[in-house]
Amino acid sequence: MFPIPQVNDQVQNHLSILAGEIQSLSSESFSISSKLEDILISEFNDKKIKLKESWWRQDFNNFVTDLKIKINLQQKDQLFSLFTKYKDECSKLAELISLNESEVNRTLYNIFNLDEKEIKLIEQ
Repeated sequence: MFPIPQVNDQVQNHLSILAGEIQSLSSESFSISSKLEDILISEFNDKKIKLKESWWRQDFNNFVTDLKIKINLQQKDQLFSLFTKYKDECSKLAELISLNESEVNRTLYNIFNLDEKEIKLIEQ
């Protein structure tokens, strides 16, 4: 078992800020996804509509297929615009979350003085 090293206030503050940023970005992504889901439920009058977690990683055709709704060409065009807008927003947020999580990991690796072999083992 590793002893827990002491860290100075600056490092603690840095980790706290990163954790807060991750929480804020995640909350924003959740809000965007909820908004899109609410729009879809309202537009298609179908309360069974549920977006997949990380739906923004899908292409448009798979997204529509997963919704399990029948839409005409005009609706598909409108949905494509909404999908693209919200996908871009959620993708950017996901990238920022990932960058912050990587910074947290690097900071923790430094705190515990892990070498590259140990880091690779953890990240597998």
